[in-house]
Amino acid sequence: MDGLRVNSLCVTWPDGRGALRAVSLAAGPGEVLAVLGPTGSGKTTLLRALAGLEKSEGEVRLTGRSLAALPPHARGVALASQEPALYPHLTVEQNIALSGELRGRADARRLARTSAEALGITDLLTRAPSTLSGGQRQLASLARVLASSPGLALLDEPLASLDAPARVRLRPGLRTLLRGLGCPVLYVTHDHEEAMAIGDRLLILRSGGVEQTGTGDDLFARPASTFVASFLGSPPMNMLAGSVSGGVFTPDGSDSQRVPVPTQVRDGRGTLGIRPRECVLGDQDATIRARVNSVTFVSGEWDVWMSLPGGAEVLCRCGLPPRVDVGATVGVRATRLHWFGPDGAALAT
Repeated sequence: MDGLRVNSLCVTWPDGRGALRAVSLAAGPGEVLAVLGPTGSGKTTLLRALAGLEKSEGEVRLTGRSLAALPPHARGVALASQEPALYPHLTVEQNIALSGELRGRADARRLARTSAEALGITDLLTRAPSTLSGGQRQLASLARVLASSPGLALLDEPLASLDAPARVRLRPGLRTLLRGLGCPVLYVTHDHEEAMAIGDRLLILRSGGVEQTGTGDDLFARPASTFVASFLGSPPMNMLAGSVSGGVFTPDGSDSQRVPVPTQVRDGRGTLGIRPRECVLGDQDATIRARVNSVTFVSGEWDVWMSLPGGAEVLCRCGLPPRVDVGATVGVRATRLHWFGPDGAALAT
């Protein structure tokens, strides 16, 4: 299938530091690939390299054509940066329509209005960029990408300046709009919920390299490493370091805790992962026992913070009010266990 194909893309800074390390990815026509990663992982650098704004090595092909020797303006790529660059002497409508007009499209103004309507900013079309808020400028920049009919759309935190309710409200419509472009879309965001709601697949970057790629539900259920498991999810997964011996896992400092392990988990160091929403409080079939430190109410759910004898903290998020007292020791039954080896890689179980 034609689309975007990237093989071993590398970017090295002048001081010799590697910004991207052999990044490979693929995205088909109409597919939205959401790119996640912590600050400094290379998300923006990846977009800039694909747009031709950063010197890079490796193979980049779009609809079978190599982009390596092409300057930015000849790549057919539309980039919406995190800090939108709108021409101050043009109205919002003129800014949105400009890319289409430069490509000779007679319907550029119609596409500009259609894009503005889809994002709910038609009331801004006659205004100057200097009169817009940060969020409004981001939406205008996003509308410009939608109206430009690109061969590849690159979006860098396009909703970051909007308040949380507005971001959530825009997700369903934006997903439809992006898929309707008919071209590959790389969508950078720091919000994993936004990535799952908008992206067809997720790509997790870490220190300039690809940590894992897959659908949101697959990465959430089967993280490839402790990094992905901790990074993807809110609240993050509980991580209990310990040792395995004779088919039993013992958390550090908690000799009384003994958790049976699958046959694939070998003796030695390891980590047990438990998601806060995948645990139930109660002594029946308890996986571990922990002391209750606090109980807090958070947006319709209850967070029960606990600690093991060795000091490791465990969070259980409950949908119903928990019947536990601060200071009491309670059982925690995990409905799903995630096992990781001494190198942090997930163990197939």
